[in-house]
Amino acid sequence: MDESALPILVSALETFGTLTSVVWLSPLNRSKVLNHAIQLSLLSEWI
Repeated sequence: MDESALPILVSALETFGTLTSVVWLSPLNRSKVLNHAIQLSLLSEWI
């Protein structure tokens, strides 16, 4: 993954998480989803 793309990815994930939580997730679930997405993106760094 390109390092310069990471902030954009994180921003996109945060935006997606916010929109999703507004639609149907509670804030608690949103943070869980966001943490999971961040873990996946970090995991992909190693692959």
